[in-house]
Amino acid sequence: MKKAVLLRTMLRRGATLTTNHSPAWYRTLVERCIHLGVPATEVEDGATVELPLTHHLSIPWYAERLELYAGAGLREKQRGYAFDGRTGKPLAAWLSSWLVIGDASADPIVLDRASGAILTGPHGTGRWELHPMAPDLDLLCHALAVWLDLRQVQFQGSLTDPHHVVRTEVTDGVRAALTPIVGNGCIRS
Repeated sequence: MKKAVLLRTMLRRGATLTTNHSPAWYRTLVERCIHLGVPATEVEDGATVELPLTHHLSIPWYAERLELYAGAGLREKQRGYAFDGRTGKPLAAWLSSWLVIGDASADPIVLDRASGAILTGPHGTGRWELHPMAPDLDLLCHALAVWLDLRQVQFQGSLTDPHHVVRTEVTDGVRAALTPIVGNGCIRS
């Protein structure tokens, strides 16, 4: 089966990325997921958002996976962030312009609908202190494709030392490759 046909078939099924594919395969899958386009998704009563992600995307991150959600079911993904999961009441600390579009170990990846910026921050701290991850969704996706190239080719999936601390050359390499894409303010240690 040709790669393009296989890729389309996998995308229709909601492909999950694993670490045994080539960087070009990852980049192609990220680009295909991002640019197929989907209709606007209702995220709250009457409010809609157009997310250019047609399928749930799960990619290798540092010690876990980074998940970007497709439009379907996006409202449910707000549970525990924008509203209380038991009562359904809005959570006061969550801005109405914030929309969870993914996570990395339950740390939300947020689209700020007011600015278009992509934000993230740690969960479980008792307050939300989100910081920039990328200026917009397109640049986030570009950065993720570069990240996958770095992770799989340059570092061959080996990111940590024997004590499970991210190696300095990994941090330096990621910073050097991603700063031109997302800017200094989006790169954190």
